[in-house]
Amino acid sequence: MIIDKDDVTFRAIIESGFVDKTGLIAHLNNKAIGKLRHFIFMSRPHGFGKSVTIEMLNAYYSKSCNCSDIFDKLKISQDPTYEENLNKHNVLCVDMQSFDHPNSSADDYFDNFHKDLCEDLKTKYPLAFDNCDRYDFVDAIARVNKIYHETFIFLIDNWDYIIRKYHDTELTNYLMGLWRELFKSSQCEDCFSLVYMTGIYPLVKGKTQSDVNNF
Repeated sequence: MIIDKDDVTFRAIIESGFVDKTGLIAHLNNKAIGKLRHFIFMSRPHGFGKSVTIEMLNAYYSKSCNCSDIFDKLKISQDPTYEENLNKHNVLCVDMQSFDHPNSSADDYFDNFHKDLCEDLKTKYPLAFDNCDRYDFVDAIARVNKIYHETFIFLIDNWDYIIRKYHDTELTNYLMGLWRELFKSSQCEDCFSLVYMTGIYPLVKGKTQSDVNNF
């Protein structure tokens, strides 16, 4: 699931040994959520815990999780913002490589992205899809915000997967345009209280150097 992702993976991580990184949560609570600078990007090589961090943030923030038994024992529990944010948010949690479906091609990738995300939104927010006969995540998340007055924390792992796999300029340009529509357009300006994105490559900027310079 993309929306209402459960905490099973993070519980497994805790059981296998977890270095307490919840100081990051305190920083996000105090400095990012609901603030002007709520776009965070983390670039690291393989094996530096990017995906573990995404799972941690989902387990802490998502309404679909119930993780007080975990976080009560960690550093974040000492922060004044702990309880007001613990499992209180709508969370969209995606791994960008998940849209590269088996037996699909590069041309199918963004169709899968829009369809998978819209199908999940439609399940929970059906009124936003009345009289809508196409899958467009940008329009869909904006409609959900307008009709239901819901905002989201958007957690994105492996933002650069499609770039690393296909090395295709057209796909890269589409991806950067998608981020610009989601995170810099007036259409979606009220949709996200926090965006946390990870990847191996640094964020690519367009010729104007302004595509995603808010991260």
